[in-house]
Amino acid sequence: DYEKLYNAQMQVLNYDNKPSDFWSFIVVLSLIGWISSVLLFIWKANNKKQILLYSLIFIAFFSLWIVSLYKA
Repeated sequence: DYEKLYNAQMQVLNYDNKPSDFWSFIVVLSLIGWISSVLLFIWKANNKKQILLYSLIFIAFFSLWIVSLYKA
C-alpha cells in the first residue's frame, strides 16, 4: 500500500506542467489580433460589409485566444 501511494505521489511530483511554447506564442498573437480587430471595427467599420468582416475577425481571434489559453 505504501509503495502504491508513494508511486502515485511521485507521478504527480514528476509531472512536467510547464506551458507549451507554441500555444503561449499563439496566445500573444491572438490577443494582439483580437485588440486590433476591435480597433479596426471602431475606426474603419463604415458599412454593413465591413461591420460583418470585422465582427467575424473579432470572433475568430477571440475564439483562438480562449482556445490557446486553455491549451497553453
